[in-house]
Amino acid sequence: MRPEPALDFLVIDDFQAAAHTHERALVRVGRVQISLTKEDGEAQLASPAGRWSGVILDLKIPGVDDLELLELLRRHDEQVPVMVVTGWAATDRCINSIQALGATLAKKPLVEENYTRFIDEARAYETRRRVPGDVAATLSERWGLSDKRGTVLRLLLAGCSREEIAIEMGVCVETVRDHVRAILAASGAKDSRALMALALRTGTGDRVA
Repeated sequence: MRPEPALDFLVIDDFQAAAHTHERALVRVGRVQISLTKEDGEAQLASPAGRWSGVILDLKIPGVDDLELLELLRRHDEQVPVMVVTGWAATDRCINSIQALGATLAKKPLVEENYTRFIDEARAYETRRRVPGDVAATLSERWGLSDKRGTVLRLLLAGCSREEIAIEMGVCVETVRDHVRAILAASGAKDSRALMALALRTGTGDRVA
């Protein structure tokens, strides 16, 4: 079995104690870089896409407009998971803006579930980045999938949920589930995680039955 992808996290929080709380929760699964100032945070976020597996961002950093750093990050990396944390009551407008930028909002103090979900998202992001774009087409042909099921496979390997696939294809979620079951049967994979492992092996040139 291949090891989990290495994870690199960035924590931007001007409050050192809070930053180290995040670090303790994440260091067990990866490396953690802490930025305590706006300037250092901006420099880290300007790194090339794929530099970070996940970013934790404090919403209220002195001298920084709300969402300024998140918008900067999205100019460099549209997909990396971001958890925006705050001890303040966020307005509906702020929440909508955060969601529109593809981030999640967590209220302090964070609980274990917040970190577990964030780590899972980071792992999924790293896994997707390791699967070459033509793998879905290769596997679709190998397994004799229809065009529709090939599209479902492509979206699954891109990290889309069943619900997101249903919206993308204009079908109901149950139809997507039926397609996924057929794909798993054709591939011999027991679940979506095993399916992703097959895709990774294909992308790295390993033999896949």
